[in-house]
Amino acid sequence: MELKQLCELQGVSGREELVRAAVYDECVRTLGKENVTIDRMGNVIAHKRGRDADAPHVMVSAHMDEVGLMVISATDEGLLHVRPIGGIDPRVLVSKRVKVGYAVPARDGKPAQEPLSGVIGAMAIHQQTAEDRKRVLPIDQLYVDIGAKDKDEALEKAPEGIFMVLGLELGEGNHEPERAKRIYHMPEYDFILGSLHNLRGEPDFYDIQYESYEQCFDLYERYLDELIELAALGCFDVMAHIGYCLRYMHKKGFDAQVTMERNGDKVDKLLHTLIENGKGIELNVADLVPGGREDPLLMSFPSVDVLRRYRELGGDIITVGSDAHNAKAAGIGVREGYELLRDCGFKYTAIYRRHKPEFKRIEL
Repeated sequence: MELKQLCELQGVSGREELVRAAVYDECVRTLGKENVTIDRMGNVIAHKRGRDADAPHVMVSAHMDEVGLMVISATDEGLLHVRPIGGIDPRVLVSKRVKVGYAVPARDGKPAQEPLSGVIGAMAIHQQTAEDRKRVLPIDQLYVDIGAKDKDEALEKAPEGIFMVLGLELGEGNHEPERAKRIYHMPEYDFILGSLHNLRGEPDFYDIQYESYEQCFDLYERYLDELIELAALGCFDVMAHIGYCLRYMHKKGFDAQVTMERNGDKVDKLLHTLIENGKGIELNVADLVPGGREDPLLMSFPSVDVLRRYRELGGDIITVGSDAHNAKAAGIGVREGYELLRDCGFKYTAIYRRHKPEFKRIEL
């Protein structure tokens, strides 16, 4: 593969598939398919064996992505507004030719698509002030012209990009509250899930040796106490998978659940604390339907009775997550989760930007 061919491939961050395919094919051609793999994150990993097994190993690493622009809107005149993906010097953009969109091969009866040609322009010189002419125009004052006659045609040809948010799951925030608060207030994050995977002084729930129902119920009492503590701390947006410990108790033969009948007082205190602090809960659907986790429990976390109680108490901030640990399981159970929420009286789910919930109507 020539360098020119590689450089001309489109590979804006998050859309490296064309580069990945080309690199993979070239590595397979030169090294053999048995020496080339693609991992779950999309990295191409190639292994070239040396002559001397005892010689030092060398790793050559390179990124596949490149900087680019994302369409965010269009003007009434059909010019595209864009925002940068990666660090781009706006001084080099004016008058540059660009490709909008990706080359998509013909598939499933749909014709092949080619990227659109465009050119980056700015406000006409006669419309700029004297001050404008002395400074570098920021990207939000530049436009991409693709020859569209109006806004509708522009967005039909070049639809707005998917808004990407940055989030993480922050476990055991109540164990190190000051550190958790610092992470929550970092400006990069839009959304933080608060979770609890182990109690103070205990191993992860995954690693505990469960021996009796009495032990399981005692762990639940302590688990709820720490969740209440975490809820009061507030270093998250949404509390994750309430009651999920059942996954690991079940594997040892103990179907011990958090229920309103047994744990109602503490569940109520937890839900009240979340609602009063403006925090939501996650509907975790990893076990709701087959196809996600191995040996699914065919239930949600929290359980239906806890969900209904949250709604009865006035709780209305809820997100839905598939908790996928691999690409195959991503999104499995989400639609069924929406149906469950609707049946429990919820009309909206939430997404987050800069820790602020935005409500989306449940439509099936």
